[in-house]
Amino acid sequence: MKNIAAMNKEQLDDLISKYYRGETSLEEEETLFAHYNGSPIHTLSDPGQAQFTYFKTKKEEEPSAAFVNPVESLWMDKPATKAIHFRLLFRIAAVVIVALGLGWYFLAEKNARSIHTVRTKAGEQTRIVLPDSTVVWINEMTELQYANNFQQRQRNVWLKGEAYFEVHSDTSRPFIVHTGKVSTTVVGTAFNLRSYDNEKIIALDVTHGRAHFGATQKVDVQQGQGARFDLRRYQVETMASNPNANAWKTRQLVFEDTAMQDVLRDLEHYFHAPFEAEDPVLLHCHFKATFQNATAEEVLDVIDYSLHIRHSFQDGKYILSGQNCEEQ
Repeated sequence: MKNIAAMNKEQLDDLISKYYRGETSLEEEETLFAHYNGSPIHTLSDPGQAQFTYFKTKKEEEPSAAFVNPVESLWMDKPATKAIHFRLLFRIAAVVIVALGLGWYFLAEKNARSIHTVRTKAGEQTRIVLPDSTVVWINEMTELQYANNFQQRQRNVWLKGEAYFEVHSDTSRPFIVHTGKVSTTVVGTAFNLRSYDNEKIIALDVTHGRAHFGATQKVDVQQGQGARFDLRRYQVETMASNPNANAWKTRQLVFEDTAMQDVLRDLEHYFHAPFEAEDPVLLHCHFKATFQNATAEEVLDVIDYSLHIRHSFQDGKYILSGQNCEEQ
């Protein structure tokens, strides 16, 4: 058994505190009890005796109690629970601050990822200005999306359908249009991009500047050039720009000695209706004319007169008949 008389006040205080917390060994408890209960020289006037008696009583009354610093609480005559309350409040405040910080972070992330969507219906077209001052004309049956964080490192938009872009120049932040797995990257460029879900070709035509276009394989497309990505072969090729690529926007159709195969394709895109040649020979004919705000019937009347053929409208499609034009 350890001689308690050999302890200094600090060691004695520590031992009494351990007793109250239930951390003393059997030998240490026997030492305390033998010292204070068995020795007549120790009375309540002795600080150590008072200390031991106080904690012995408290332990019997509140066996589950715990003080942060029971010895100090005795001498200062302040319940140690105040220290516990202070620490608890401090921890609660810390949790609240962290929760508010996380809440703000996730709210900011959610806001940054919020998507703006512009949709057009059949026969509807619209014009919008993006946050970077880029102007976009959106054709019918089209969906354009961009995020709240649009103006960060990259200016990303997603397109399903057709749109004409006049991109505000910013060399530090590329402008990227995503059409499925195909992307069009520009800095300050004007171009028409067509990518409808029911078509197997994604068509790009650049009217100003240049663009980087493709999927895994990309090509540079300069002003006055076009590019076509074939989704069936997963290949991209460049060509001369189609003068009627953005006719839906300008309301002007221009044919300069154009093969009828290409004429009918442009008319299908412009009028959103099928055009067919009854005799394949007609597809080799060439046609030259310019139209402004013309109807399908007005265009076909001019074609009939120029090529000495006729047209009809059957089962929802336009059919051209005759073979009087010269074969090219």
